[in-house]
Amino acid sequence: WNWTAPIPTTTAGNRPYTSGNQPYRVSDNQIQTLLTRIETNTDNFKRVIDRSLDRSRANNTNTEDSINNFISAFENSTDRLKQRFDARRSVATDVEDVLMRANSIDGFLRNYRLNNNAQSLWNNIKNDLNMLAGYY
Repeated sequence: WNWTAPIPTTTAGNRPYTSGNQPYRVSDNQIQTLLTRIETNTDNFKRVIDRSLDRSRANNTNTEDSINNFISAFENSTDRLKQRFDARRSVATDVEDVLMRANSIDGFLRNYRLNNNAQSLWNNIKNDLNMLAGYY
């Protein structure tokens, strides 16, 4: 996944799948573990970034609203991917949506450097998202 390139739109891999016809290259257990880790790290990231923003000059500004909106959209997208995966209905476009929303957060963090803890948590999430992109 290239964090600075435009997000491609594809139609490949967008059919619901049955056993043996997964849109990903690894075991169900590996995807489940990865999605759970992304979800947990995102929850931690949100808490840390909330505290970081409260202590920054962005507190109570449109900037704070923007990143909070980006994070909420990302959380909703990851929740939708996990639900569809659990229902054996995830497709490549679900992953693309997660990555597109993550790209907004990444762009924000490139422009607004926050504390090291927030940056470190985000880098962990990005590593997992790169892995997710490679799996699908």
